[in-house]
Amino acid sequence: MELNDNLKKAINENLAFVATADSNGNPNVVPIGFCKVINDDTLLLADNFMNKTFSNLKENPKMSVIVEDVKNYPFQLKGTVKIDEDGKYFKEVTDWVAQVKDELAPKSAIIFKITEIYSIAPGPNAGSKLE
Repeated sequence: MELNDNLKKAINENLAFVATADSNGNPNVVPIGFCKVINDDTLLLADNFMNKTFSNLKENPKMSVIVEDVKNYPFQLKGTVKIDEDGKYFKEVTDWVAQVKDELAPKSAIIFKITEIYSIAPGPNAGSKLE
């Protein structure tokens, strides 16, 4: 599933809400300020303060992200993650965060591969999968 230009813009300009679950299915949702598109089906997130989220992703690499689009209708992304604690993406995250808030020190980079996108706008098509 590829992101269109409106979704890319929304991701790059808005707060993202990230949902994870541990191996027992216990949910966790957190706001993430450092989330950006790195290609048509992948996002990069900075792990500045992730504790439970990081632990969940180690146990269960599935994640969901909700962001509002430019028309103020939210959408949901689902997929899987890889964690980079010292490689190329970690360097990219540390450089990015330093440019915005140099007092932060990312612990890792979260690479999110999108497999599904859903509309969660209110109305009869709420929850429909986008093609």
